[in-house]
Amino acid sequence: MKILLDTDIGSDIDDALALLLLLQLPNIEIVGITTVYGQVSIRAKVAKKILCAAQISVPCFAGAAEPLWSPMRIWHSGTEGQGVLDEEEYDAPLEAFDIQTGADDFIVETIATNPDEITLISLGALTNVAQAITKQPNICNRIKDFYFMGGGVTYHDPIPSILEEGKPYAARPSHNVRCDVRAAHIVFESALPIHILTNDITTSLWWDGGHVQQLIQCTTPPANMVVGKLLDVWLKYRTKIFRREMTGTCPHDALTVAEATGHSFVSNTHGKMTVHGDASTTFVPSTDGNHLAGTGIDGDRFLEWFSRHISQ
Repeated sequence: MKILLDTDIGSDIDDALALLLLLQLPNIEIVGITTVYGQVSIRAKVAKKILCAAQISVPCFAGAAEPLWSPMRIWHSGTEGQGVLDEEEYDAPLEAFDIQTGADDFIVETIATNPDEITLISLGALTNVAQAITKQPNICNRIKDFYFMGGGVTYHDPIPSILEEGKPYAARPSHNVRCDVRAAHIVFESALPIHILTNDITTSLWWDGGHVQQLIQCTTPPANMVVGKLLDVWLKYRTKIFRREMTGTCPHDALTVAEATGHSFVSNTHGKMTVHGDASTTFVPSTDGNHLAGTGIDGDRFLEWFSRHISQ
């Protein structure tokens, strides 16, 4: 399975957990990693650190730092790269890490040269993807699958047990849509079939307990140790922000990777999701819709599976 990963790795720990999970799964070829949103160079260096620790060579491209349009300023935790990058590495040119620029062109070229083979997973703002399909719309028909973490059906309210065909369901803004509303609109209005791992279901997950501490404290294998350091930094940051000890996290992006690689924990509903200017979304169930939105999850089964694989 050929995976192209588009990510805002380096802030919330969920992207790093998702990448580590990809590295643990069998029969996966990561054909490239592109970074998006804000400090894209640091994000690419973090990805490279994990890949190098795993002794895997994967092309990495720093992508769009600025959104096409967003109602909010670019958000950073301020901890990007801490624990894994030293001062010299922060300042080092991308060439020193074998990182290139031009993520959108790389996405276009990779899909064009591997027709019907690439599964594209987007874990952040959709800027790189929007720019790619604007440059070359026909890649929408040449991609195998596209998975996006974000959007919502009734987020933050519970999803009804039965969704009525043709009825609009409204959701409040989700982070990855709000980070670049214009890009999300372009992608959702394109011909691209989208598997949407909605925040309705991802936010129902909470990964805590012994497996979290095991990852933080591990010294081997090296890739796990790198991600464990990032996890430790993230939990300490969240503890400071919330002024209470945070011992767990929400693995939004790891769930997205699980679904994209054929490990089904989510039930879905066909329909059409529309992105509005304030980053809210409306989902209309429809049997002929080209969007497949997550509307249910076996969370306990996923967390058990995830914990087992992430600790390998």
